[in-house]
Amino acid sequence: MREVGTIAKIQTEYKAHPLMILSYLKPYIFVLLIPAAQGLISYLMHGGLTTLIVGESITAAVILALSVVKFLRCRLVLGGERIIVTGGVLLRVRSVIPTDKISSTFIRTGPLLRLTGAVEVRLSTEAGRPGKPDFKMILPRSVAPDLYALFPPDMGTVVQFHPPAKRLIIMAAATSNSATGLLIAAPIISHTGKLLGAGMTELVYGTLNEVVSGVENPAGLLIPPIAGYIALAFLVGFGVSFFISVFKNLPFRMTRRGNNLTVVAGLIMKRHIRFQIGMVNSISIQQNPIMMFLRRYNVSISIAGYGGDYKGRETAMIIPAAQSDEVYALCGGLFPQIRPQPLRLRHPDCALRKFCTPPVIWMGVIPALAGLLSLWAAHFSDLIWFLAIVAEGINLVYIAVCVRKSRRGGLSIGEEVCAFGAWLFNLVELHCSDDNLGVLRVTEYPWDRRNHLCRVKLSVRSEHAESLNIPFLETQAVLQALREKYGLL
Repeated sequence: MREVGTIAKIQTEYKAHPLMILSYLKPYIFVLLIPAAQGLISYLMHGGLTTLIVGESITAAVILALSVVKFLRCRLVLGGERIIVTGGVLLRVRSVIPTDKISSTFIRTGPLLRLTGAVEVRLSTEAGRPGKPDFKMILPRSVAPDLYALFPPDMGTVVQFHPPAKRLIIMAAATSNSATGLLIAAPIISHTGKLLGAGMTELVYGTLNEVVSGVENPAGLLIPPIAGYIALAFLVGFGVSFFISVFKNLPFRMTRRGNNLTVVAGLIMKRHIRFQIGMVNSISIQQNPIMMFLRRYNVSISIAGYGGDYKGRETAMIIPAAQSDEVYALCGGLFPQIRPQPLRLRHPDCALRKFCTPPVIWMGVIPALAGLLSLWAAHFSDLIWFLAIVAEGINLVYIAVCVRKSRRGGLSIGEEVCAFGAWLFNLVELHCSDDNLGVLRVTEYPWDRRNHLCRVKLSVRSEHAESLNIPFLETQAVLQALREKYGLL
């Protein structure tokens, strides 16, 4: 680290930590570096050098050399009300970002990072690529105080929120995704098998076979054999996703000091996220069917660099599993700009029929389709009817969601935009300031005009461009609200 003088202020320059080389090599470890190393070891022990081993070794050496060059050129300069990031290999890239344009700073520590005196740093702005931090670096631990100083604490109100472990477990159980878990688990099993030999992979799948076979005996009359494998796959995926969610978020602590908010989550892999409340684009109060049954809500925020993006393994949760009578109290304490207000544009009585018509039709289509498929593929008839029963159960849950949407849905347009709609099975109450509203689209479909209805889609002006659909609102009422607010139409 060295000091660089400038006309305005002294700037502090940080060089990348040597662990940065490993981050550059990470995508190639299993597909190139390990095979090349195994080939060289085999050559040294048994002889028999091949063209493939030579090609892999040369390619690995080139990638390693480029990674070292990128590491040597990576710099972060703080000071003078701006951040400067330099890097590149053949072309020297120099990025200058005013500090007031930084949406959030993300600092992560872990066992290896602590042992080597390093931290992983991510800097994000609203101008970056969706789902990616603008800059991701591994730097010496001494950079942390200077990064925290980008959002210095003020003399405003101090509010702390430290939810108990029970709430985080409920949140993880209600939001874990089997597909995400399988996407994470499958590569781990595959790569472990490559490192330890094929026997490891065969052992894992053999164990799963024994589990399914053991369950089939008592449940064979109710669950077809193939369905057992499907159910086990979903259960494994859910378990992996649940474990990762709890592991990443427990414990969870949030502190608001004036206009600055700091989130600290995780025990072993600890994350520090800091941002200004004024940079938050929108706030979503969400409830899926499980949370409906428990009468709890998850509250998430939209801000570049926090949640919902990094390979789908992190959510933008800010208040987990809040009870219905404390949602607005917690939101108001952390985000003073959020004020509960009545929805002025509500669904008319005929909206209930329109919401429920598609799932009611599917109630009849599913058994009819299952009957046809079972005739066409008689050998799989047990599996087809089992999946049809599962589909009917899911459809019943969707009908309950539709009823709730028709009763609670609506829209309010003013200094703060408040909308209640749904993302598939999730009910969502979206709050954003009028300044952060990017697009408000009113669509009239031919089959809705008979009832004088329209569909409104809100899009937030942000990196992720969160959107919410509110169907079946009265057209004239929506147009009148837009005339009063914006003088349009």
